[in-house]
Amino acid sequence: MPVIITDYQKPRSLKEALELLADEHGKTVAIGGGVSIVLSGAPRRMRAVDLQWAGLDEISTNGKELRLGATATFDQIVRSSSAARVGNGILCYALKTAASEPIRRLITVGGNIVQCYYWATLPPLLLALDAKIHLRTLQHRRTLGADEFFAEPPPRVLVPGEIVTEVTIPLAPKRKVGFEKFSKTANDYALIHLVISYAVQGRKIVEPRVVVGACTNLPVRCHAAEEFLEGQPSNISLENALKAGQIVAHHVALRRDSRASSAYRRRLMAVLVQRLLSRMSSEGKESQHVEGGLR
Repeated sequence: MPVIITDYQKPRSLKEALELLADEHGKTVAIGGGVSIVLSGAPRRMRAVDLQWAGLDEISTNGKELRLGATATFDQIVRSSSAARVGNGILCYALKTAASEPIRRLITVGGNIVQCYYWATLPPLLLALDAKIHLRTLQHRRTLGADEFFAEPPPRVLVPGEIVTEVTIPLAPKRKVGFEKFSKTANDYALIHLVISYAVQGRKIVEPRVVVGACTNLPVRCHAAEEFLEGQPSNISLENALKAGQIVAHHVALRRDSRASSAYRRRLMAVLVQRLLSRMSSEGKESQHVEGGLR
């Protein structure tokens, strides 16, 4: 059953958009590229407020963080020199794996993280990169860390009339970041997303983040694996990389998926963790752009 747009508004400013969204709670929906609305279980008849002209598509840096406006598209981010400063280009690389180019021109930052379908690419990245999500209503504004924002389905986090205005990601040049997507084909939904990030101090791994997505309903950090990696040598041994993979495979609760058994996905997860950690620890490779698929 198609969505029936009963009223379509194109606000020319954030203030105008928030005024429109403050009206008729539950019957008005904000849209960016519109991809999430087509796929969501939203009411069939709705009033749409299109945010594309509200000035929320900025991509910029201030020397300390990257700012991604809510209506910035994946394609804009992939092509952005500012976004390329995050994790030695890992953000641009990862979002390029999310979908075909025509779809990347429609997927927006806000839509991808608010609907947060299990296959969404940006949420696990934001969790691993310690991002902050900035929210606004007509009357108030607030900022949530990615851990809090993705602790439950984001639509439950938002209050009526509230939207994501931007996402900020720290620029941490000394932090290593690795990303893996495993899928049957390049543009297929991911079976597993894996993002690992950590800093190195005194040749030791510190402040690691191990994030799994796609095989879980929401992206999750594996705290047990993070505790194991804390203090490990930065040139991690194969044995300890394997152990970290086994910890992740054991502790992460999987969603049901008709495409692959739980046993297969747990085995796959362990291998991907081991492989990514091993590659990240290699000298001169601060960020690993590893394509999905076991070889």
